[in-house]
Parts: sequence; C-alpha cells; structure tokens
Amino acid sequence: GVFEKPAGNAALAEAIDAFRTADIPVALIVPPDVPTILAAQETGIGFVRIDTGRYGRAGTEDREVMSYREVSAGARSAAEIGLRVEVGGGLGERNVVRIAELPEVEQIVVGRALAARSVFCGLQTAVREMKELIRSVRCEGES
Repeated sequence: GVFEKPAGNAALAEAIDAFRTADIPVALIVPPDVPTILAAQETGIGFVRIDTGRYGRAGTEDREVMSYREVSAGARSAAEIGLRVEVGGGLGERNVVRIAELPEVEQIVVGRALAARSVFCGLQTAVREMKELIRSVRCEGES
C-alpha cells in the first residue's frame, strides 16, 4: 500500500524530507513487524532499527525463539525492500549471538549491556569483549 503521511506526522515527514535533501541517512525504530517495516520504507528512509526489546526480555526459551523469528523475518523483509538494517533493545552477551548470526543485520546496538558490564570491568574491556563475541559469530568461515 501507499504510505500516506497523516496530518499529525507532518513535522516528521518534513524532517525526513529535509534530512534526505541534505543526504543525511534517516532511520526509524520499528517493531519486528513486516507491515510497519513496509510503511517505514515508504517514507523514504534509508534504514530501520528493528526493536529487539521483546526478544531481549523473553522470559522463556519458547518466547525467545518466537521473538527471534519475528526479528529475523523483519530483518529479511527490510533487506529485501532495500533498507539497511540495524537492531537494538535488550541485547547483551547472553542473547546477542543469535541476532549477530542474521546476515541482514549491519549494526547491533548494545548500549545498556555495555554500560552495565563496564561497571565491573571498565568500558574498554566491556567493548572489547562484546566486539569479540560478535566477531566470533560474524567471522566464522571467513578465512
């Protein structure tokens, strides 16, 4: 369908247009929901940040698997329609590996996890450990 800019979102539409005119990439944070991702793409943005908060807060393995499938489908759909994909929300060393395996994901936002970990081991160590964890998944088989 065609994305119609609702009157209440006129300022948002204007801001997106201004950024695009200035060649500044614009992203929207969206749920891992294909119709929402399609609507976001129709605004002319360059990429989406898929909210992984529900995945990150899943209390059971079943809920985590369901939420992961939603994120995976959303990332795949976004990439298929030409959007760049980043993810963020509720991700840390416990659950980031599965998300890092998604080939469509270009960026992973793990701010709170790094801040919390840095309290115990310092920011440099926390960042280095997270990068190593993600690279261990992303670089497998790339020799």
